Amino acid sequence: MRWLLVLGGIKITEKNKPWILIDKIISKESDMVVTMKLISHSDYFLIGHFPSYSVYPGVLLVEGIKQSAMELDCIKNQNPYKIQARFLKPALPGMIVTYKINIKKDENIIELKAEGVSDDSTNLVKCKMMFRRN
Repeated sequence: MRWLLVLGGIKITEKNKPWILIDKIISKESDMVVTMKLISHSDYFLIGHFPSYSVYPGVLLVEGIKQSAMELDCIKNQNPYKIQARFLKPALPGMIVTYKINIKKDENIIELKAEGVSDDSTNLVKCKMMFRRN
């Protein structure tokens, strides 16, 4: 089953549930986007992932950054050829993660720099992705 995320009457993204890893687009410009993800205690991905100490998987933080970046027209429907991520603190149930994504373009490459910050301003993840320009 496909799910459609719509914000303000505008189609935002179409993904297979449970793979919609952003909950809200806060702001969007041509070279930046800010999104939000609430990590719920009942989140599907927390089941069995360290059962006695639930932690949101880091790879899903990176996927959330990628899904956020896909909202920018210059990298829609592209996959990065290089991803570097650094996980600074665990993302825990009940946290609201804000993804801040900025891009820089040159002739052949689009460079994305992003960070995921919790609602108490703790840096959770820093990420860099490289895309080839079409």
